[in-house]
Amino acid sequence: MQIFVLGFLFSPSLNEVVLLRKNRPPWQKGYLNGVGGHVEQNESPLLAMNREAMEKIDYNGHWTYFGRIENKISGGLIDCFYSIFPNEILDVKSNSDEKAMIVITESIIEFGLEGKKPMGISILPNIPLLIAAAMTKIRYNRDDNKEKEWEFILKV
Repeated sequence: MQIFVLGFLFSPSLNEVVLLRKNRPPWQKGYLNGVGGHVEQNESPLLAMNREAMEKIDYNGHWTYFGRIENKISGGLIDCFYSIFPNEILDVKSNSDEKAMIVITESIIEFGLEGKKPMGISILPNIPLLIAAAMTKIRYNRDDNKEKEWEFILKV
């Protein structure tokens, strides 16, 4: 079974999120997606998330698990994480040929959930839902000032 990780790096206000304009795999080319990739043998999903973030956007921060996507057809799993940048994100570095972009979260959620292209940008269809789920988890934990058990599972 192949395991992947997918992460969303937010500004502290949750008004912005870092996404990558994908070049591969071919079915994702030209679309925006979170930061992520495959989990290597003998690597935990959290370590993979840290490695992928360093490789792709030169970010070394704290990642928090918030949910999983289970693909019933392929049997693959995607563990989803979020991280909060220590201050407002003014710039982000791309370490690969996949361009990192700072995107307004409201536009992604508002337009993406309606099936429209936010700001004319092509985005993978599940990304608005995953961003909304991550933001819900962050706000839920902020309300009580402590981490609570809460998991989002999407079976496709």
